[in-house]
Amino acid sequence: MRFGIDITPLSAGKGGVQNYTRALVQGLLGLDRRNEYRLFHNGPASPFRLATASSHPGVEILTWRGKLAHLTATARQLPKSPAAAAILAKALPMRSSRILKDQLLAGLDLFHSSDVFLWDNAPAANLITVFDLTTILFPEFHTELNVRIHARKIAFVKKPGVDVVAISQCTKNDLVKHCGISPERIRVIYPGCDPRLFRPLPEEDVLPVLSAHGLERGYILAVGTIEPRKNLVGLISAFEILARLGSRSERLVLVGAKGWLSRETFARIASSPLRGRIKWLDHVPESDLPQLYNGAALLAYPSFYEGFGLPIVEAMACGVPVVAADRSSAPELVQDTGLLVDPCDPEEMARAMQSLLADRARRREIAEKGMARARFFSWERMVREILEAYREAVESKKRQLAATRLPS
Repeated sequence: MRFGIDITPLSAGKGGVQNYTRALVQGLLGLDRRNEYRLFHNGPASPFRLATASSHPGVEILTWRGKLAHLTATARQLPKSPAAAAILAKALPMRSSRILKDQLLAGLDLFHSSDVFLWDNAPAANLITVFDLTTILFPEFHTELNVRIHARKIAFVKKPGVDVVAISQCTKNDLVKHCGISPERIRVIYPGCDPRLFRPLPEEDVLPVLSAHGLERGYILAVGTIEPRKNLVGLISAFEILARLGSRSERLVLVGAKGWLSRETFARIASSPLRGRIKWLDHVPESDLPQLYNGAALLAYPSFYEGFGLPIVEAMACGVPVVAADRSSAPELVQDTGLLVDPCDPEEMARAMQSLLADRARRREIAEKGMARARFFSWERMVREILEAYREAVESKKRQLAATRLPS
């Protein structure tokens, strides 16, 4: 069979969708030598060159650098006006569909859409991954353009015949509740964590990376793009309360690139009386993340909403206890292996962190439970389940087409 995958997220930004796409494609090309793959990339830059692509007997990277790429680049540069958002949100998916169908992706058995391209053209089967519904549930945390583009994605998801993968039970429940999609159409396939990278590390591997970033062991760590949904403003308030409760030495370390609407977060850092103990590292190389987790006393993850929350799993895999929000997908990931708090209550958050910082035995107990829980989330498992979803979607599409050809 011949599968197409949109890999544009690999160069469209940094974060969870990019990590998912990279792990998906590398995993499929490493596991599956029987099927052919067409990896579609839109953008003015050269596509991400996967290390495993050149050795795969049936892979081709297709790049479109015409008007569509120009539109995508323009979307990142235009002022965030409602008029510009409306034009681009409509133009990108419609234009991309025509180009893909007419010029690039004919002959596919299935196309896997992502956050960028939406393609639907019989007789190919269609599958799409839905990461979260944050633009529906929390539109105030997004730009107008982002809300409109994701509204078109949800409209695509609602189309009959499109197979849906949700990255958590939380996302599936939200699709059913807020979008009216039948639960039978949605398959939950969890993302994973690479145990070769994210694991407890010896001191000699950790300390040089911490030193390079100006850190010492024992800080409170937060990992994720700097944007309102991550609730870092609330975390900073909790950090200040923690200091008033008697914790006067720990630092708060924020790891993540600037996202949209991040100005309030940086203003809050600047106005904090503890700003000298708050360190922002921006986006760091993935090779540094395991050491940064290992150096932390705990991970604080008070996000208002997450489709999955990969840093939770990565921290647990490294043996770091987690304090996370008691809503969206976090309870599903953490279960009884961490502390869950109301993200709207900085004092509750502060007291949860204090309880871990003051009790080494409890930190160790929670860390051990977290490591066991993290082993459930495997990129290899995800890839195998995605491949099975591809096969079932293709067979289902064949049955549908055969039924339409039967004489009445």
